[in-house]
Amino acid sequence: MAKQQDMNLSEEEAAQIAAMNSQATDQAELQALSGQVGNAEMQARVSEAGSVRDELLQFVMARLHMDRGVQLTEFGVLRDHSKWYREVSKGKEVAPDPHRWHKPAKYYKRATYALCAGETQRAMVLIEAAIQAEIQAFDGLTERVRQKLDNNQERPKERPAVARSVTHYPTCTPCKVPEQVSIADRITDLDPSVFKAEIKKGKRGGGEMWWNKADDEVDEESKSD
Repeated sequence: MAKQQDMNLSEEEAAQIAAMNSQATDQAELQALSGQVGNAEMQARVSEAGSVRDELLQFVMARLHMDRGVQLTEFGVLRDHSKWYREVSKGKEVAPDPHRWHKPAKYYKRATYALCAGETQRAMVLIEAAIQAEIQAFDGLTERVRQKLDNNQERPKERPAVARSVTHYPTCTPCKVPEQVSIADRITDLDPSVFKAEIKKGKRGGGEMWWNKADDEVDEESKSD
């Protein structure tokens, strides 16, 4: 019965439970450590582990924000159907695919919850997976999309420098999940298959084409991001 209940937990609930378990483990480890080293050194280690966690969280939030911006740019090209549909139908180009950003977003979200639960080493594994998925997403962009990117919108060059410290601080104290992680949900909520279906429907005739319709929500977010 307990296992069945665990399977029904949301990601947020699971993270909260993991955070509580991690905190209890941390307290036990701190008590054991305090008997081996001085209190000042122990506090320094806790502080350094927290700094590693915070730097990784900053990296993850920055990459999520970057990916959302690129996704919206790609979505904008997708909406501007008249400039690429004919070339795609001839096999000379491939259609824009904002869905490509779902995979890195999911990894970055899982990494965020792992970090906030105090599982730094596990989070680093997820971050590395997210980086690889992100590189693949950038490499798959069409030339039309690349031409519209800002100079700072680029694939990650390497792991964050702080990653080298993770082996020394595989765990840390739990912390509150940042609200910015909701960007990951905004990325995965965008389903381009709906618009591709409307393209086909529009080409067959009947009704106003979707790219001519107002999309205030997406337009407004494009400006804010």
